Amino acid sequence: MSSTSSTPSYVIRYFNTTGLAEVSRMMLSAAGIECALEIPEWPQEKPNQPFGRLPVLIEKNADGEVEMVLSESATIERYIARTYGFVPTGPKQDVYQEQFCDQIRDVVITFYYRLKAKPEAQAEVVDQFGSLLDLYYSVHSEQLRKNGDNGHYFGDKLTYVDLAAYNFFRHMYFHAAKHDETVRGQVMSKITPEFVKLIKTVESDPALKAYASENGELASLVE
Repeated sequence: MSSTSSTPSYVIRYFNTTGLAEVSRMMLSAAGIECALEIPEWPQEKPNQPFGRLPVLIEKNADGEVEMVLSESATIERYIARTYGFVPTGPKQDVYQEQFCDQIRDVVITFYYRLKAKPEAQAEVVDQFGSLLDLYYSVHSEQLRKNGDNGHYFGDKLTYVDLAAYNFFRHMYFHAAKHDETVRGQVMSKITPEFVKLIKTVESDPALKAYASENGELASLVE
């Protein structure tokens, strides 16, 4: 899909790093939709955001007029997914997709809790992260097999959860490891063949080849 004169354009307001805005940026990139990154002065601009936090999505019409300002990363992702067709066929599959995405988010949040845990709680949080990670591999790999092990969670096209799962591995490998280098081995040593197929499928998508090349390819790292 390519941008036309009647297609909205977007600004994603976020920090100069990957993180909570990345899946939204990937979907817009895959859809061929114009998206600019705006890096606000922080915390000076904090009171000017809808909920005092980032990311924020700004949608403009063809005349450059702001039509919508949207906050909360999961809400932004789901809006983009529905607007540009990154959803499976049917409402039940769509809600299952969102369930998988929410579980991925739980794993990531638990990792960052692990970093901030007090020494006396460290072992418990490490175990919790490991348990959630094992559940992630088990349940998500089963869904990928159920769909024919074709590199997609649903059907034969790119959906929101495909990109959320792909971004999970990319984030853990390239970025979370900067905070705790042990997570790279913990996450990648358990990767299943189904996820390897998904990573290769996402990175071979014509609309995402440039994105993967610019932001760090994973396919060669999971052989």
